[in-house]
Amino acid sequence: RTGRWDLALALFDSMRKKLQPSVITINAMLAAYAKGEQREKALDLMEAAPEAKIHLDNISFNTIISCCARSQQWQQALHFLGAMAMARLAPDVISFNGVISSSAKSSHWRHALRLFQAMAPSSLQPDVISFNSIMSCIQD
Repeated sequence: RTGRWDLALALFDSMRKKLQPSVITINAMLAAYAKGEQREKALDLMEAAPEAKIHLDNISFNTIISCCARSQQWQQALHFLGAMAMARLAPDVISFNGVISSSAKSSHWRHALRLFQAMAPSSLQPDVISFNSIMSCIQD
């Protein structure tokens, strides 16, 4: 099921004619793109947000990481994990899980394992999703 990202885009465009979008609006649009498997459109929106003076948050980055992971674009997911630091945001377990999952699904189990191990020094506790992702990629 790909959702109705096209309807969300029409509403978003209509809103932008009258109002300045907020980070919440951007996050909703990113989620619609992610659900609709519209990674390129989501990437364009992420790129345009700072130009529109919209400060992205963890939800923005976690959504684009998830979108990249669904498209098996582990390197892009990793890029956005690093971009969080540039935006002065601390990645959380969801951020790491997205990149770990993406790396695992792309058969880069060593990379996934390094990310998993990197969680501990950053005071993040792996959760069930973290462990499941690592175990599934090591079994492949």
